Amino acid sequence: MKNRSYWIGLIMLLAMSVTQGASRTSPRFLASYIDGMAADDAALRNLATASYCSANGLEAVGFDGGAMVTRSEFGRSGLTPAGSTARSSTGSEWLFARSTSIDDTPESTSDYFGLIVIADTGKTLALTNLTFDLTSVANDDTATGTTYTAQVFVAVDGGDFAPVGDPVRSTVGARGWGALTSANIDLSSITGASSVEIRIALGDGGCKSTSGAAFVQGIQAKGSVIP
Repeated sequence: MKNRSYWIGLIMLLAMSVTQGASRTSPRFLASYIDGMAADDAALRNLATASYCSANGLEAVGFDGGAMVTRSEFGRSGLTPAGSTARSSTGSEWLFARSTSIDDTPESTSDYFGLIVIADTGKTLALTNLTFDLTSVANDDTATGTTYTAQVFVAVDGGDFAPVGDPVRSTVGARGWGALTSANIDLSSITGASSVEIRIALGDGGCKSTSGAAFVQGIQAKGSVIP
């Protein structure tokens, strides 16, 4: 009888472990934008297909002309962020923000690319990280020497926005393209959330030249959904 009780207890413990392990989906892309092939507005749609949650189309707030997407011949070729042509020059898409439409320093309330991930009813989100690329350009001397800054702000369950991670920077030292920076922002502190709103806000350090601009691509938020 004692041995029988032992084995029953062991089986129950194993069953609980399996159930708990299955209660969290593996980390995956919860929101993903710009597949390298989509054109214009289609490039701003969420391409992730994670179960038990949804994400909106990418928003561009405060920039001249709203969300502008550049072609590979105007953007930086060879850096397509995702899709079947990843890291090739085919169809490279970049979100474009002119210097004259960017705040001096990043603010959560304006001049940002934004997304919202919402868990299905009865489920919660556990985020892992946010990745994106930042670069910049100077078409004449009025825009050289400019450092563009991207700062990520996050609001959980409709709360206040707070900065997360270090600022991401791209400097244009001379005419032409500035530094390319690939950002990987740790979001692992965000767990048990019903909704998470993420904003990538830009600042131009006061440049305000029509010949300068910042470019962002490959915005992807990764995490798990917990039933």
